[in-house]
Amino acid sequence: MGISRILTFSLRLMLREWRSGELTILLLALVVAIVSHTTIGHFTDRISRSMLINAQHVIGGDLVLSGSRPFDPEVRAEADRRNLEIAGTQRFITVAGNDDILLVAVKSVDDNYPLKGSLRVTREIYGAEEAVTTGPTPGEAWVEVRVLHALGVEPGERIMIGEATFTITRIVTYEPDRGNSFYSFNPRVMIHQNDLEDTGVIQPGSRIRYRNMFAGDTDQVNGFHAWLEPRLKPGEHIHTLAEDRPALDETLNKARQYTGLASLVALLLAAVAIANSGRHYSERHYDTSALLRCLGCSQNDILGIYVLQLLLLALVGGVLGNLVGWAAQAGLIAALGGLLPENVPGVGIMPVLSGLFLGFVALLGFTLPSVLRLRTVPPQRVLRKELTPLPLSARLVYGAALVLIVVLMWIYTGNIVLTLGMVAGSAVVIAVAVLVVGGIFRLLGRLLFLAPASIRAGIRNFLRRQRGTMIQTIVFGLTIMTMLVVLMLRTELIATWQETVPENAPNHFVLNIQHHETDAWTDFTARRGITADRLYPVVRGRLIRINGVPVLDHVSKEEQDDDGIHRELNLTWSKDLPSDNTLTAGKWWQPDDRGYVRVSVESELAERLNIVIGDELMFFTGDRNWTAEVVSLRSVKWGNFKPNFYMIFNPGALNALPTTWVGSFFLESERKKLLVDMVRSFPSITLLEVDAILTQVKSIISQVTLAVESILLFVLAAGFMVTLSAVQASMNERLQEGALIRTLGGSRRLLRINQWSEFASMGFLAGLIGVLGAELVIALLYWRIFDLDYTITWWAWALVPPASAILIGLAGIWSSQRILSRPPITILREADA
Repeated sequence: MGISRILTFSLRLMLREWRSGELTILLLALVVAIVSHTTIGHFTDRISRSMLINAQHVIGGDLVLSGSRPFDPEVRAEADRRNLEIAGTQRFITVAGNDDILLVAVKSVDDNYPLKGSLRVTREIYGAEEAVTTGPTPGEAWVEVRVLHALGVEPGERIMIGEATFTITRIVTYEPDRGNSFYSFNPRVMIHQNDLEDTGVIQPGSRIRYRNMFAGDTDQVNGFHAWLEPRLKPGEHIHTLAEDRPALDETLNKARQYTGLASLVALLLAAVAIANSGRHYSERHYDTSALLRCLGCSQNDILGIYVLQLLLLALVGGVLGNLVGWAAQAGLIAALGGLLPENVPGVGIMPVLSGLFLGFVALLGFTLPSVLRLRTVPPQRVLRKELTPLPLSARLVYGAALVLIVVLMWIYTGNIVLTLGMVAGSAVVIAVAVLVVGGIFRLLGRLLFLAPASIRAGIRNFLRRQRGTMIQTIVFGLTIMTMLVVLMLRTELIATWQETVPENAPNHFVLNIQHHETDAWTDFTARRGITADRLYPVVRGRLIRINGVPVLDHVSKEEQDDDGIHRELNLTWSKDLPSDNTLTAGKWWQPDDRGYVRVSVESELAERLNIVIGDELMFFTGDRNWTAEVVSLRSVKWGNFKPNFYMIFNPGALNALPTTWVGSFFLESERKKLLVDMVRSFPSITLLEVDAILTQVKSIISQVTLAVESILLFVLAAGFMVTLSAVQASMNERLQEGALIRTLGGSRRLLRINQWSEFASMGFLAGLIGVLGAELVIALLYWRIFDLDYTITWWAWALVPPASAILIGLAGIWSSQRILSRPPITILREADA
């Protein structure tokens, strides 16, 4: 046959099969698989990019460059050439005042500030907040409320900074690029950059920090980052979200990893659904292929006919799946509305391409091996139901398809450990299913006589269709495993995120409480019903030597800008290990530590500075040097909105040093007026309000949680469709068996019991196998990717096997309805046709 005749015949045969319903199952499985994959892909891609954009508001830009001297003009010129937006600030410490004076942190800003996010200001003390996207104009000063309290001034009055006079017009409550430390902030004053020279404060040798923030498309920013990094000068540093907001960055990373896992699961379920339906499609064409051989078609003709059909099916399924997937994610985005981040980006091209690629790879990869067998079907197949063994070429196609699916998973998730973990879990499920089902077949064969007569026929069907039963059990097991992995991980991640910022988390920090004021502070908060955490003593000190060697000699050139090296640290002592700290090495205080100076060091700082147990650290405080021995290392949850410390000493170790106290408390917004009374009662304290930061972090975590919940629904829906495709794959054979049973006098009740017992048996086995595979995958993911503590999920072992037996058993009863609704003679005539 020529190519044109093969194409014409293939299309005619395909249309005939479509009208008869032969292609419905395969096309439906393909479309459902691609819809699940593209919907999750589009949704997770858009939400992930949106969450990252909102999180970048926290640091003020997509990329931030800081330094101790003005930047090379070439930096701004290159940013302009790449069409990046730029905003600049300068920060320095100076004195402000009128009749009184106060040491303040001044920030001068240009017209583009803030570049990301918005400032929040009020016009009166503790008045209603408003969001603004511009800073002060020349001649204005925007201040924090503690500047007003300390200087005794009101909005509208004037203060002097250096040689310039400014009018206070706004009270600043939130700055998107404020930074991460709650302890080292001086009261803030914000002015316009044009007024900086008029102050006369900046002179040669002045300590000032310059900061440029850049924003643009991801490719533009990444390209600029690559250009800028090798050109950094001493003292210059590129800031990222991971450095400025490590807890928030960790939350976003885990969300991205979870969405990658969900996409991987969608791919895996898609491959299972297509492979199962593709095998069923090929088996239905054995007789047609044998008949074509009898009519003179060559092996290559038959191969061309079916390959053309598969290619057309893959194209149609890919286009339909992408269209429905796009519509589904758009509908979900619209339905969720205000619950999602603002300005959700548009759809990307990657899910579209991967959906099309998935359709071709999965359909051809998992169906072509059976099609290769069709070309070798002997003509006598018309008379004798015989098949040739699966050729080596078909096995190679299976292998190539599996490799391509794994590669696609890797490319799409960007995480080889995640991909290999799911692949390994799937391999375990398949291997265990083969061994367990084979063993149960032998056991049931010996114990069949003990089963009640009403379900004995169903168990015989279970035993008789060993190959089909094993395949369906594996399909059910893989589906249960993937859904369990996503469900278990979702539960653990959401619980972890909710613990990060619990309800009533402290939204105010108080510094500089004097020793003689601690009892009065406790009494003040208790009498006014303020929820306050414990107070921590603080000694300011700088780490200068490790084992007698200067700190800078312990780190690489890249690490020499570390905050733990150059700035004073807040040192504290505590009898007990703080609740959100975990020892990673060494021991907490022992009785023989009394009388000595011992210290526990935060583990990440210890790693950067190469500090180990037994090292001697030298600190500088005031006018004296003193040493301490390292006895333990500990991890710290920096994002819990509580006072945290790099260094904690044993009780009594710092008694001879000047000490103040810090604490935190929660205060409802409607009770903010109490802060005025607080500042008047304790005039020496420094009060920091972090409501805006707390609200932003809570908002991002809520958005992440919502995204995770929505993705879980998609995965469950995909798993449900795979289960239906597995039930449909054996429907023709079951129709014929049901017709024979009814012809021989079997009752409808007997058919239902047979179907339920067979599917329930498969469901129970699949549940056990799926839970085992899920536990293995979860253990690997917790250990290598999500940094969570793994424990056996006992509820899954107790609930999933019986639940899957019931649900899949009900699917069997549902499948029997088609058998009962059609006359036996009609089914038998169609089988002979």
